[in-house]
Amino acid sequence: MIDLKGQSLRVLTDVLGDLAPVELEGMRLLAQLRPTSSGLLPSTQSIERATLRRATSEIIDYTGRCQRMRSYLLNLNPVPLTDLIVTEFGL
Repeated sequence: MIDLKGQSLRVLTDVLGDLAPVELEGMRLLAQLRPTSSGLLPSTQSIERATLRRATSEIIDYTGRCQRMRSYLLNLNPVPLTDLIVTEFGL
């Protein structure tokens, strides 16, 4: 876990911007199956049961981690924007 307490807005933005995209097996399987499917959900008959179970668990786990990170970010203390100039309020 990254300790973000006491960091500036620029550091927080850089940390979040530098996060690498996550490659999920389930999303890769959906992308492979989508062109061959005419329905809303692609047929999973060609996928081994263990692979489907692993991919589904991975997506569920990733969703949970995203929800925990979201709640953590919502509870961060406000960051003062001291170096931001808003010309519209200069009147």
